[in-house]
Amino acid sequence: MARKSSRTGKSSSGVPMLGTPGPGPGIKLVVGMGNPGRRYRNTRHNAGAAAAAELAERGRIVSRARWDLGELALIAVGEHSFLLLLPSTYMNESGRSVAPVARRYRLDPGEIMALHDDIDIPVGEIRIKKGGGTAGHRGLESLGRELGSTDFKRVRIGVGRPPEGMEAAEYVLARQEEGAMSAAGESARLAADAALGLMAGDETVG
Repeated sequence: MARKSSRTGKSSSGVPMLGTPGPGPGIKLVVGMGNPGRRYRNTRHNAGAAAAAELAERGRIVSRARWDLGELALIAVGEHSFLLLLPSTYMNESGRSVAPVARRYRLDPGEIMALHDDIDIPVGEIRIKKGGGTAGHRGLESLGRELGSTDFKRVRIGVGRPPEGMEAAEYVLARQEEGAMSAAGESARLAADAALGLMAGDETVG
């Protein structure tokens, strides 16, 4: 995320208070899932974080702040605003960042949307899912555990299956070759489109 910063209030958990997302019902918090640091940049596991960066470019950053578990921004798109979170925890502990934000802003799981990689979907394809199982995705498992529910919405970003002989963990954590980066960029754009559509009430993707 880039651009505007502001003075914010913080709770005892350190979560900044940036303002009230809304108006009305719907998605209030979008989580770009991935691992922090340069080492994991351009890996398939960071597809959600890349989509979050694309989503931030679509709107206006009203305010933003960091705390020890992540970076949070209030984004305005048209008349609607939402919180965008990039956890600074590792993927498998994402819930430790998301749950305090949900408590601070009094959000129900159904008001939260996770952007994440999915090896069961081909590269370049996007799916929307509302609640349900986590299909072994450790980041989603962490969210469900810390939120006490898996009723949050997801934008599933296809990264494809690993080649024969390669473990899934190695595949999603490997840096993508330059030839795959254009496809990854297009996936981020499609995921941002899907996220904005879902916030507008369009659930027709996937």
